[in-house]
Amino acid sequence: MSLLIKIAREREEGQALIEFALFFSLFALIFAGIVDFSIFIRQDLELTWAAEAGAAYGTVPGHSTDTAGITFAASQAAPDISGMSISVSDVYACSPGGSSVGGTSTCTDGYPPMKFVQVQTGATVSSVFTWAGLTKNITMQGFASDEVPWS
Repeated sequence: MSLLIKIAREREEGQALIEFALFFSLFALIFAGIVDFSIFIRQDLELTWAAEAGAAYGTVPGHSTDTAGITFAASQAAPDISGMSISVSDVYACSPGGSSVGGTSTCTDGYPPMKFVQVQTGATVSSVFTWAGLTKNITMQGFASDEVPWS
């Protein structure tokens, strides 16, 4: 009888080891996914911050046509992102988010259109881990549009 109790105890110890191995592997997989997803969120935020920094620089009176300065401000706001593309454009619209109109046209309210500096950033971000069925590289973009005062 004592031999059966001894075998049962040995089996319980082995069972705990198997349970730990299953739990640890599942925990490691979930943790790796959280880390990877966090990196993507961080990169996306940095691209948006870079676009906002460039657009903010462009709203300073006299800087709306300084494409090199806007690009430099955007690149300095996200130094951790390598290979970031930055595009700058001026847009005239009668309302924020409205459709683009010519700079010399008149809006329906009789006022001239407002000038906006738009900055779009983009970069390809690589995943830290390789996931089956998912792409390793994701292209992300940031966008900002600010009105230029006194234009």
